[in-house]
Amino acid sequence: MLQDGGVGGVPFASAARDTREDSVKSILDPSFHYVPSAETDLKKTFSRIRRQMQKADAQKLAAGTDTTRVIVFARPKEYASQR
Repeated sequence: MLQDGGVGGVPFASAARDTREDSVKSILDPSFHYVPSAETDLKKTFSRIRRQMQKADAQKLAAGTDTTRVIVFARPKEYASQR
């Protein structure tokens, strides 16, 4: 017998809902506020997101849980000129 699909017999919609439940606000949530795209100020939106990211980074550093790793690779031109 064929199933609806999904993971472990769980339909796709409910599997997605379980993984995204905390991160995505539903339009049925009373605190959800729709803003039409014509009224959206992208500069303010990106500034807010940058502030939130900086705050999260500062909290990670304060807690000592920063797992950010940066690996610098030499670009091919730079590497070739060093030989």
